[in-house]
Amino acid sequence: MDRRNFLRAGGLALAGAAGLPRGLRNQNISQSYVYKTDFDKNKKDQWLYEMRMDHKGFTDFASASDAEKSFTLKIAQVLNGDLNNRPVEGEHVYAILSAEKGKTLYGTWDIETKFIKTISGSNKFEKGLSKNPLLRCMEFYFVEIIGKDNKIMQNLPYRAANNDDGDCFLTSACVQHKQMPDNCEELQLLRGLRDNYMSETANGRELIGEYEVTGPRLVQNINSYENKADIYEYLYTALVIPSVNMVKEGRNKEAVEYYKGFISEMKKRYL
Repeated sequence: MDRRNFLRAGGLALAGAAGLPRGLRNQNISQSYVYKTDFDKNKKDQWLYEMRMDHKGFTDFASASDAEKSFTLKIAQVLNGDLNNRPVEGEHVYAILSAEKGKTLYGTWDIETKFIKTISGSNKFEKGLSKNPLLRCMEFYFVEIIGKDNKIMQNLPYRAANNDDGDCFLTSACVQHKQMPDNCEELQLLRGLRDNYMSETANGRELIGEYEVTGPRLVQNINSYENKADIYEYLYTALVIPSVNMVKEGRNKEAVEYYKGFISEMKKRYL
């Protein structure tokens, strides 16, 4: 393939992605994203945290609803490395009082919270935890709970559902939207492109790594839109089919460039 066709693939991707439908937010749906600590069976005494929150509550604080500004926090004390030995366990509701772009770390949000109520279990907290803790969040990466001494008390990594391709928008477009089998020709060819071609080059591996991060975020955001069916239909028509045709014709390098250009526009539109 010559350079002209290679550049043409990128141009076609941008032209095709230009028609991506804008996501229409469903105001009746509050998206719950999970952040939680890891359990260490070798640690005798530990505190486990699980937070469920809607990112709009802090990324778009001014227009977020009260429900979107509300989040839950489960706290459990585990003794002797035994998950069944929990002398303290409770679930609590908090409100986000304010949110602003992080001043100490790029890409983060500094969040003020207010304790609302305990909805189940104990109302006992870990020593050093403020009843109204400050949070530092990088969406889809981590939430840090700041203790009374203004130091990081707990770090809660983001937890994405992980079921192979379950957070893949290509799979969502084919399987969930088009009701095609998971081993359909389209997905088999695209997985082959990933495993047998992209994985053999540094640039391809970089794209795969980026996809593993952005794929779940794109799926979750698209699924929160009222018009998600229109978006998936467009992805199938304008991304899946052209990419598959290129692979069938042996134009793997063009297919990768087409995919790369298309994803760049998707990130602008849906992240």
